[in-house]
Order: sequence, then structure tokens, then C-alpha cells
Amino acid sequence: MVVETDQSAILRRKLIAMFPDPEMCAKVKLTLETYGIEKHEQEPIRLRLAILKFSGNNFKQIARNTIYAKQDFRDILTWAEYPRQGKVHSSHDQHKIKKLRDADKSEYQQWLLEN
Repeated sequence: MVVETDQSAILRRKLIAMFPDPEMCAKVKLTLETYGIEKHEQEPIRLRLAILKFSGNNFKQIARNTIYAKQDFRDILTWAEYPRQGKVHSSHDQHKIKKLRDADKSEYQQWLLEN
């Protein structure tokens, strides 16, 4: 099995799978590309993937979350990549935290691999 590690290739594949209509796919791509223009907008491909995961195929949500990412990208990453961990504000139970971290990582990896 070949594992896709290039985030740009994953993003292209996810866009096509989530938006099979070429016009809508192009519209979503252009919207996502508004994140990463400014110097302070870090890891644009990672954030675009996070926006897609968190927003699903809802264009209005994608547009809204892209704007939100430009204001504070950390929330988008938390909501998309660490949804369980993000809900735990403090816990001294390291076993619980590890379980949440592992579940979040597994869910995100599975999403990346899906068509």
C-alpha cells in the first residue's frame, strides 16, 4: 500500500472527492487559497485541509472558516485535528489524555485517506 504524504496532493484529491462539480471545486479552491497570502498565515496547506475537514462540503462554512482561520488559525486546527482533546480544558489523567490524542489522530488520518 502506498501512503500519500504530500499534503498538496491530499488537498487536491480531497477537493475533487468532496466537490465533483468542476466549477464548485474551483470556487472552493479559490476560497481556501485566500488563507496563506499573508506572511503570518502559517502552514497554508495544513490549514486548508483542516478547514475542509471541519466544514465538510458546506461552501458557506468553508468561506466562514477560511475567514476565521485568517483571524486565528489555532482554533481551526483544534476543531479539525484535535476535536476530543480540545474539549478537555484540564486533566491530570494522562491515560485519558493519551486515549483522546490517539482517537483524534486516528480519526484525522482516516479522513485524510478517504476519497
